[in-house]
Amino acid sequence: MSGVARIRSSETLNEAGEFVNGITSSVTMVVAAQSLDKWRTDLFSGKEFTTNGLYRGVGVNCLAVIPVQGLAYGVNKVVLQVLSKDSPESDGKKHLSNGIATTVVTPLAVAFERVKVIQQLTGVSSQRAIEGLYETQSYAGFCKGAVSTWVRDYIWYLGLFGNHTRMESIQPSMIRHKVLRKMAADAEIGALVGAVSAPFDKVRAKMQADNVLLSQKKRDIYSTLSKTVRQIYQDEGLRGLLAPKGLHARMAYASASAIVMGLTTQEYPRHFPSSLHKEN
Repeated sequence: MSGVARIRSSETLNEAGEFVNGITSSVTMVVAAQSLDKWRTDLFSGKEFTTNGLYRGVGVNCLAVIPVQGLAYGVNKVVLQVLSKDSPESDGKKHLSNGIATTVVTPLAVAFERVKVIQQLTGVSSQRAIEGLYETQSYAGFCKGAVSTWVRDYIWYLGLFGNHTRMESIQPSMIRHKVLRKMAADAEIGALVGAVSAPFDKVRAKMQADNVLLSQKKRDIYSTLSKTVRQIYQDEGLRGLLAPKGLHARMAYASASAIVMGLTTQEYPRHFPSSLHKEN
């Protein structure tokens, strides 16, 4: 999964409803955008994109949703309550609580993503991917790329937070249908956030693909964040960092993810039982 999914809370849902809404919407997003995720992984890691195994890693991606989303939701709620104990909630407090939540869940999210990347690039089972990763890099290998992942995911959150209404307001007048305006706004925000976060995603992919695509001697090239950035710059120049090969795939993936999340988080609550809604 591409980090922690950020949803627009529905005013009609209680806390359990918000949690269920986040889980179901995130799983839908993962399945819908999985082929674009594979496209992004191939290009960012340095491989040529192939249509074989477009849905490799989808199981791990879906499995990651419950613990990652659940932990992020819990941490965010607790931190926001503490910050708002003596004063009302504010955008600044929400940014801070989400930043802390992202920090807490990043190691877990990275571990799942690392296994998914190995599956996407090799086609092995999740069990074999985990065993191979542990054999070559021990426990530390599961957290490789954590810093760049954290930055990528927090940019995703900041880009989506509160910008939907603004973006909807500037859509062309020819787009009159409310749902189409929302989809257009989500697509544009997703593409923009995807472009801004692409350099960090490229670094993350290079670091996480090292034990798959490189020999033991060459793995040291991408062993740390600074070495990875330096090597990408040497091989591809500044463009390789700021506008890397695979930028369009990252933008398409982020755009599709934003559209799906925007639609499902608003539509799914209509079908939830009354127990997940606030009492009138």
